[in-house]
Amino acid sequence: WFNAATGITNNTATSNRSYGNSQDGISIGDPGSDSNTFTSNLSYGNVRSGISLDGSNNTFTSNTSFGNGVDGILCWTTTAHRNVFTSNLLYSNGAAGFQLDGGATNNVLTSNDLYDNGGQGYAALRVVGGSHNNVLLSNQVHHNRFGAITIGESNSTTLVANQVHSETATGL
Repeated sequence: WFNAATGITNNTATSNRSYGNSQDGISIGDPGSDSNTFTSNLSYGNVRSGISLDGSNNTFTSNTSFGNGVDGILCWTTTAHRNVFTSNLLYSNGAAGFQLDGGATNNVLTSNDLYDNGGQGYAALRVVGGSHNNVLLSNQVHHNRFGAITIGESNSTTLVANQVHSETATGL
């Protein structure tokens, strides 16, 4: 549905639906796709991730991503930094509800709700693969299949006031 190519900046996407796609529902897939705003969008039933991001200084607020084959939101690569994710609802995704991977740095996740996520070995919220200096603040993480929050191969992640409960595996 939305595929931002290199150099796509300062766009706004509000109240859109993306579902049943053979790849990602919303893809900001190239470096230089910066300073875009996504609010109240719905992405579900996509083969890969609901939202896939490789850009910087983007804002995601009050989006819903569920029932996707892989992640609810995937923020990945060394060019995915300084993004802000607030009050997003991520549930029933096949892997992580939210994954920071591949060097995604200096991102802020605040007041997101993650539940019923996780494939074998995937926690609901993952910070992995050299993704440094990210902040996880006041997120609700509950009722996931393979744990709540995992941090691996990443430094200087800050966790503050997250609510983790009712997990079938490890909480933190």
